[in-house]
Amino acid sequence: MQVNKNYLEQLLLNQSDKELCERQLKMYKEKYELLRKTWQQYTMSAKKGYEEYKKMEQNIKNMEKELEEKNKNVQRISNKLNAFEKKVSRGMRSSRGKHSKRYSPK
Repeated sequence: MQVNKNYLEQLLLNQSDKELCERQLKMYKEKYELLRKTWQQYTMSAKKGYEEYKKMEQNIKNMEKELEEKNKNVQRISNKLNAFEKKVSRGMRSSRGKHSKRYSPK
């Protein structure tokens, strides 16, 4: 079998192209793997951050409910105190004259 020079040159070019492609493929695979790992870490971090955000959001809602309940209790107590003060002041007004005459010091 006779092999001409052009054929050998073409084989060498093909071989070098193949090696170049293999190196590029290896390089792209390494870059892909690095990006995949980075992306995976990012998504894990984002997921963790989102879960923390949701917990904080729920805690805030719970605190708002507690605060609202405490405000209602304070308002109830305030209303009772105001009603009691009115009752006491009415009682004091109606008994002022009576008490001052009965218990006047000598």
